[in-house]
Amino acid sequence: LQARVHIAEGEGERATQILEELLQNDPPTDTRAAIHYYLSLMEKGTEHRQKALALYHQLYEHTPMFLYKQRLDELSSRPG
Repeated sequence: LQARVHIAEGEGERATQILEELLQNDPPTDTRAAIHYYLSLMEKGTEHRQKALALYHQLYEHTPMFLYKQRLDELSSRPG
């Protein structure tokens, strides 16, 4: 949540630092997908977008939640 606030306030560098620290703790798949999703919103390349897509595909196959589908659609529609 703290990272999302930093993103909203335009503090991408701080948000990136928080999210990358969270990834080091080996979070569950849904949390990893969300972290990569938020990192993809701030990145110039596609590394986090690709990771988020793969994780959301995996999650959606097991549990077809609306949020997973929504994120898949959004991530798939981005260029790159």
